Amino acid sequence: MKKVKEITIVGGGTAGWMTATWLVRRAAAFHHARITLIDKEVPERIGVGEANLLNFNKFMQYCGFSDPTEWMEEVDATYKGGIFYPNWGKGGKTIFHPFGHFHFHTKTSDGHEFTIPFGDVLTANPDIDYPSTLYFYPSLKDNRVQIKELVGYSEQLDCGKYVEFLMRHIKESEGFTYINSTVNNINWEGDDITSLELDNGDTIESDLFIDCTGFKRLLSPNRKIIDLSDRLFVDTAVATRVEYIDKEEELHPYTTATATDHGWIWETPLTSRIGSGHVFNRHITEIDDAKESLVKHWNGRIKKEDLRTIHWDPVRVDKCWEGNVVNIGLSAGFIEPLESTGIAFIIGGIELLEDCALGGCYDWMDIKHYNMKMEQDYESAVDFVSMHYDYSHIQSPFWDHVRKTFKKCGFQKMMEDSIRDPSYPTYKVLRHGFFGGNNWAIWLHQLMDDVPAKTYFDNRAWRRALIERLQRMKQDNKEAMPHLEALKYKPSLDERILDTDGESRDKILDDQRQMRGTGGSLG
Repeated sequence: MKKVKEITIVGGGTAGWMTATWLVRRAAAFHHARITLIDKEVPERIGVGEANLLNFNKFMQYCGFSDPTEWMEEVDATYKGGIFYPNWGKGGKTIFHPFGHFHFHTKTSDGHEFTIPFGDVLTANPDIDYPSTLYFYPSLKDNRVQIKELVGYSEQLDCGKYVEFLMRHIKESEGFTYINSTVNNINWEGDDITSLELDNGDTIESDLFIDCTGFKRLLSPNRKIIDLSDRLFVDTAVATRVEYIDKEEELHPYTTATATDHGWIWETPLTSRIGSGHVFNRHITEIDDAKESLVKHWNGRIKKEDLRTIHWDPVRVDKCWEGNVVNIGLSAGFIEPLESTGIAFIIGGIELLEDCALGGCYDWMDIKHYNMKMEQDYESAVDFVSMHYDYSHIQSPFWDHVRKTFKKCGFQKMMEDSIRDPSYPTYKVLRHGFFGGNNWAIWLHQLMDDVPAKTYFDNRAWRRALIERLQRMKQDNKEAMPHLEALKYKPSLDERILDTDGESRDKILDDQRQMRGTGGSLG
């Protein structure tokens, strides 16, 4: 068993400062180990908008930032209730991937819980449009936010401003040291780092090192790299900021990813502007052609010369933890921007580290568990993102390449078989690594043709329940606030806490009230 009294993070981007914030704010979980972050401060950070998944709110709450008014305005944040995917389905159909609820729960007479996906009910009711049954759909289409359900939303934000926010709130924290420097030399003993030599002359020793240096992998140069390009199809983006013309109309409480001839274009509305970019494969599409496509998409509202180019290789490291070095963020791997997994994987890596080094110690079994879980999450996310590209009917060199190289994973085959089987619920497996079976069902029900009507339940009863659900959604939409107005709304602490299980919810509330009662910093 190895004791952890000193933890050193190298790299001060989103991954580095999120990791530092978690470790500082949850110091007790690590037996109050001292935290050091080493990085050269960047004078100006350029962000084009980052969208998140639901685990982002949990992260903020566990770090003491439950009230969105404490941070949303500072980081240019807006609400996100899901993702719209124009032109991804047959005939240019828009696919909607929501947050919130997308299945019915009930209990049988003997007390067993029974779940029926909306999609299964709809197979026997083809007159009802699938997306219209999905939670938040009516209000999102109207640019409205359901204040009563804020815990069901995530956020879209400016990563540069977010990093600055975290820096301000933890730089002076007890037990934390920030060193504005770079690493000149790394001293090793087997797989363990013994010390770092900095350009300011300092030598830093530590029990655990966290590599947040992105694609450079400064602390893990010998990690085995797993190439994912046989299942992922994009590796480059051109990105920019877009000024609003009609803010009320364009400030969507959702992210948009529009399929194009060359790949797809994202739109992430923030409070001051829209972050946008064109994602493509640089081996198929010339960078200049991608720029032209993005300029055309925005009807000349942006200039080619203002676009910056971002390259990546779709890879992951074979082991995220070796020796006393843990990879978190881009150093662990990157899939692509679709489905907003970037920050979500940072959070997953941080939370898992707490589980595996709880109490400030770890052994070889903890390392093995960490690596197995991260591998499962990355591989399942790759499978899920790859599936998005399977049913496109766009005719272009890029999509021809996709159709030629696409490999359908076993889980997708199982899900498609279950959808086509009238006597079987669409999904029995609610979890499959990073994305659950329900996420797969949402996508495949909207993509697949000729889905037979399900016969394993009494459709009459469930049709009534579906109609009632749609009526409630319409009423909820009437009560929802315009997005701009919702951003000014100040919910109570109790309203904002994730209502998962009572124990974790109560613990978050108690922790945060204690922080306030003892003068602890929450913002």
